Amino acid sequence: KILLGVGTNQLEYGTYNYDENKRYNGTFKLIQTFSQGKPALGNKDVVYYNGYLYYPIKYTAGGYRLMKTTLNIDGSMSSEMLVYDPVKNDGSHAIGGSPEGITVYNGKIICAHADPGSFYRFDANI
Repeated sequence: KILLGVGTNQLEYGTYNYDENKRYNGTFKLIQTFSQGKPALGNKDVVYYNGYLYYPIKYTAGGYRLMKTTLNIDGSMSSEMLVYDPVKNDGSHAIGGSPEGITVYNGKIICAHADPGSFYRFDANI
């Protein structure tokens, strides 16, 4: 967690740049850090939405896997894996390859894969 500097309140980190027309002045203070064990599969992007971190993990065997992570008061992180895995008529995975990005818009997860034009939008009950 970080505290952002506003106005003339210069905090310990960052580059101070006061502008009376802007609230954030470029400085910040570290309030709390969070940690978790090393994941088996690395993340490719991260977005914070509605109190959770969402990040796709590098899983290329079919489907889109992402973690929904809570930052706990004690500095730990709790995660659950969400899976979006649509299948084709022949039963094969409709999504394959490496996930490359994620965002949330209007309560829907929008994600991309390395294949050109491969964008997916779905509701993960977020």
